[in-house]
Amino acid sequence: MGIGLTGIDAYASVQKACTVGNEEACKKAGYTQYGKAAGSVVTGAIAGSLSGWFSCTVIFGLPTGGTSAFWCAIVVGGATGYWAGEAGGAAGEFVGEKIYYKVGIK
Repeated sequence: MGIGLTGIDAYASVQKACTVGNEEACKKAGYTQYGKAAGSVVTGAIAGSLSGWFSCTVIFGLPTGGTSAFWCAIVVGGATGYWAGEAGGAAGEFVGEKIYYKVGIK
C-alpha cells in the first residue's frame, strides 16, 4: 500500500508542477519526483527487510517463526524502512535533479 501511495504522490506532484504553466518546472518535477519515489521505495524496502531480519533473528536471537519474531520484524523493519525511505527519497530526488541537468534539458 505504501508503494502505491508513494507512486500516487509522485504523480500528483508532477501534475501539480505541470498545471502551473512552467514547462521547465514540469520537466524537472518529472525527474525529481519519480527519482524520489524510486529511491524511497528501493531503500525503504531493502533496509526495512534487512534490518527486520538482522535485528530480530541475529541480535535478539528470536526464532524465525512465531509471533514474537513477527512483531519484532514489523516494528523494527517498519521503523527502519520509514527512515531509510525518507533518506532514499532525498537521495533519489537529488539524483533525479542531477540527471535533469545532465541530459541537457536546462
